[in-house]
Amino acid sequence: MKKNWVLRLFAIGVLLAVAFFLTKNFITMSYKQNNFPVDKKWSIRLGAQVVGISLIDEQIIMARTTSALYALAINSGDILWRKNLAWQVDPKPAIANNGIVYIADSSSLFALSQENGSTIWEQHVTDASAWVVGVSNDIVVAEFGGYFIAFDAIEGNMLWKVSDCRGYYAKAFITKTNVYFPCSGIKAVDIQTGKILWQETFDEGIGYVGYGNGVMYYSNESYVTAFDLQNRVKLWQAPVQINGIERLEVINEILFFADSTHLCALQRTDGDIVWCTDVIPYPQNPTLLGTIVYIFNGKQDVITALKIKTGEEIGSLEFNSFKIFTIYRQLMVSANDLLVFSNGREVSAFGH
Repeated sequence: MKKNWVLRLFAIGVLLAVAFFLTKNFITMSYKQNNFPVDKKWSIRLGAQVVGISLIDEQIIMARTTSALYALAINSGDILWRKNLAWQVDPKPAIANNGIVYIADSSSLFALSQENGSTIWEQHVTDASAWVVGVSNDIVVAEFGGYFIAFDAIEGNMLWKVSDCRGYYAKAFITKTNVYFPCSGIKAVDIQTGKILWQETFDEGIGYVGYGNGVMYYSNESYVTAFDLQNRVKLWQAPVQINGIERLEVINEILFFADSTHLCALQRTDGDIVWCTDVIPYPQNPTLLGTIVYIFNGKQDVITALKIKTGEEIGSLEFNSFKIFTIYRQLMVSANDLLVFSNGREVSAFGH
């Protein structure tokens, strides 16, 4: 009798494994539209789970999976080229400048041709969590091995490195002349030489950061603060109740702040709260299309559409997908009147 139960349990396990494999590999993503403002235009299923989406020149979608980088035509979803990548614990989306795409995996930093994906240069990295911070003025900055490291964007030669004092949360910001590194405050470095130009220390510390028009916005346990990088002065400080993980995202004149239960829109000019909503658990990836902002929930299985001016919910898109847990990913962008996002292995574009 006991042997029969063991065999039955084994058979059920095999069936579940087969069903999971078929779902992941052959069944097209299904979804439910609830007054969602835009409709499906195209969809493509890639070879592995998508872990990052970025945009180049509003014409090319860079879709990073756990094993490759795909360049997709934004109006059709056609695959333009593919570059195999090594698996990475915390993969980041690709960025591009002047016809060159930059991306890192667990072994290398790559500069790829935007036209065909061929390798222009490659640098070995010493950290499996390496990522590309940004590129400006023919200099690309990456972070790995405890340092921010600058390379010649065209030739790939290393130019300088600065110790990474961020610890967690904060991301660097690059302009034509400087690189700004959040620490316990902010450190400004000359982009050409790596020389430290100035430093500011903030007693309250820094959590997450966002940037826009020369202003750094940062959070701590009690406030969101705006800091003018050029004049090195605090512009305003707004009290915000924190319930969990935070995110700061800058979209046009709005600063979005998210914790585990709330999404708030703040005026970038003075920090006044325009609206707050608690209808989206762990909101992330706010993406503006027209006058509507689209937000993923924390499980990344629902996109909610809100009016940008009021925060009023007007519709949603629910995916028929099963996820035990997720982590923050950049999985949605907009361009050419299209909302482009990923769920599992699929990349889809919705529009009017």
